[in-house]
Amino acid sequence: MARKSVKRRSRGTGFVLLLILLAIATIFGGYFYASRKDSNGKVAEPPAEKPQAMHLDLRGRSKNAHEAIDAIIAGKADWQRAGTAFEEKKEIRIDKKGNILWNQRKLELAVPANEDLETAASWLTGKVKAENLFVVSRESSSHKGANALQLEIAIYGKAGEQEVKCVIDKITLFSMAKQKKYSGYMAVIIDDCGYDLEPVRMLAQLPVKMTFAVLPFKKNSKAALNLIKSSGREAMLHLPMEPLNPAAASEGKMVTVAMTRDEARVFTREALASLPGISGVNNHQGSKATSNRATMKAVLEEVKNQGLYFIDSNTHAKSIGNVVAGEMGVRSARNQRFLDNSSDVEEIKKQIWSAAALADKTGSAVAICHARPATARAWAEVFQEVKDSGIKFVSVSAIVN
Repeated sequence: MARKSVKRRSRGTGFVLLLILLAIATIFGGYFYASRKDSNGKVAEPPAEKPQAMHLDLRGRSKNAHEAIDAIIAGKADWQRAGTAFEEKKEIRIDKKGNILWNQRKLELAVPANEDLETAASWLTGKVKAENLFVVSRESSSHKGANALQLEIAIYGKAGEQEVKCVIDKITLFSMAKQKKYSGYMAVIIDDCGYDLEPVRMLAQLPVKMTFAVLPFKKNSKAALNLIKSSGREAMLHLPMEPLNPAAASEGKMVTVAMTRDEARVFTREALASLPGISGVNNHQGSKATSNRATMKAVLEEVKNQGLYFIDSNTHAKSIGNVVAGEMGVRSARNQRFLDNSSDVEEIKKQIWSAAALADKTGSAVAICHARPATARAWAEVFQEVKDSGIKFVSVSAIVN
C-alpha cells in the first residue's frame, strides 16, 4: 500500500510542474506579443527585407570597347584626334530593380582632305563590326561650320527582360580641309530668363556678347536680371503675349487682343517697371497678339515712350510686330532663327552654325534660344569655334534700326 501512495504523489508533482511551465510560457509569450505592438495597439510586422539592387554594370565592357576602337583608329596614321570628352552614364532599369551603368565618349576625328567622309565612315563601321560592336546611327552633322558625319557605336546587354542598348562612343568625322571663314554680326537672344537660374548663370559666364530676355513677375525674375547686369550683359523684357492656341499659353498674365488700349499699355508699363534698367522688349509667345495691329500699337506706344527697342520674336508668320514698330519710329528687328527647338546638343550646335552662315550671307542675323541646360551646354562647346570662324557677336542694341 505504501508504494501506491508514492506513485500517486509522483504523478501529482509532475502535473504541477507542467502547469508552472505553461504559466511561464504564457507570461513570456504575452510579453513578446505586447512588445510587437505599435502605438495603436496593432501587432507590428517584422521589417521586410530590402531587396538587393540588381545593377547591370557595363562599365568594364565599355572600357574594353573603347580600347578596341582606339586600336582601330590608331591603324589610320593620317587621322587626327581633335577632341575627346568622357562621361559616366546611368539609367534606371525598366523594372526598377537597379541601374544600368556604362561609360560614353565623344570623339572628334579629322580625316585627310583627300579622303571621302562617307568612305571613311564605311571603313570604320566595318572595323567596328568585326569587334562585335554596333554602329547604331550614322547621320550628317557639322564641325566648325563644315560638313561632318556622326557615328554612334553601342554595346548591348540584358537587364531582366529588358534589352539594353548603350551608346559608348559618339564619333564625329570631319575633313582636315581648311574650314570656311565667315564674316558678319550675330545678335543672340536668350529667352525665358526667370525660370531656372543655372542656365542663365552658365551662359552669362561665357565670353560672348548675348542679350538676355527676362520674363516679368516670376520668382527668379529679379535674381536673373541682377545676374545678367552684374555680368555686363544687355537685358530686355520678355513680354508675355497671347498665343493663337489658348491651351499653349504658359503664363497666366499676358497682353491679350481683348484688352483695351489702356489695359494693354498699363500691363506693358507694369512689366517694364518690374525690371529696371532693361534696353528693349521682345514678345514671349504672342502669335495672336503680335498679329493684331491695335494690340501691337498699344504695346509699342509704351515701348516708344520709354525709348526702348522692340524685337519681333517671329512666333507666327503673320506677326506684324516689327512692321508696326517701323511705322511708329521704334527701333526694331525680327528674329531669323530659333536655335533650340530640339533639346539635342548636337542639333542645337548645327542651328548655331546655320545662324552663323546666315550672318555671313546677309551681314547680320538675329537668333533666339532659351535659358535651358542643353542650350547652355551647346554654346559652351561651340562658341569659341564660331568666334574663330570670324563671326562677331553683338548685343541686340547694336543691330536694331
